[in-house]
Amino acid sequence: MFPSPSIDFIRSFVTVVRLGGFIRASKALGLSQPTVSLQVKRLEELLGTPLFENCSRLTLTTAGKSCFEYGSELVSNCDEMMQKNAELNQAGVSGDRTLIRA
Repeated sequence: MFPSPSIDFIRSFVTVVRLGGFIRASKALGLSQPTVSLQVKRLEELLGTPLFENCSRLTLTTAGKSCFEYGSELVSNCDEMMQKNAELNQAGVSGDRTLIRA
């Protein structure tokens, strides 16, 4: 079993790539630049591979490209889940219980 990175680590990485920089990502996320850098570094450590080329911090490695593709999907799905739950809560259906059988 692989260790699971925090969605915050993935969100920071995806935002850095999308916005083209750590400072822009930190502003968009409401975090300090060192926090965003540390989260991306922790993601690299968990994955066991660099996500950016050494010569340019914003050039993705092959692993970085793959991580960005999957990470973008994860962040999007997480945001969609949170939005859907907020809508259900607002509609007053958050307390419904459903039995799920495996």
